[in-house]
Amino acid sequence: MKRMIGVAAAAVFTLAGTALAGEKVTLQGEVLDSACYLAEGEKGKAHEKCAQMCLKKGVPAALLTDDGKVLLLTAKHGSEALYDELKKLAAQRIEITGERIEKGGMAAIQLETIKGINVSSPSSEKHAEEGHMGGHMH
Repeated sequence: MKRMIGVAAAAVFTLAGTALAGEKVTLQGEVLDSACYLAEGEKGKAHEKCAQMCLKKGVPAALLTDDGKVLLLTAKHGSEALYDELKKLAAQRIEITGERIEKGGMAAIQLETIKGINVSSPSSEKHAEEGHMGGHMH
């Protein structure tokens, strides 16, 4: 009996540090373009222009969290403006709030807020339109 209680207590402490599917979470990390990160580990300021271009072309955005996990970032229907703002923040550290979703082994955050972004005001496009900064093709 004591062993069973110990195992159950260990499971509770393990789950306490893990976000469960459907749970609202707030996370910090770096915005990635998933193609370059998964294929070649590309991230950081040195990859910023390439990542911006990839995201603009439709490569899915991801978040590299401070604890090293990578989560796909998605938008609810009707929240496309928020996702468009996210694409401009490639290679930058952000804080997001959203619902954690898991299906078929894939984990994602459905965005609700991005710290420091006012979606209702237009923002300027700062990145270059031409030239791919990486040595790989998409």
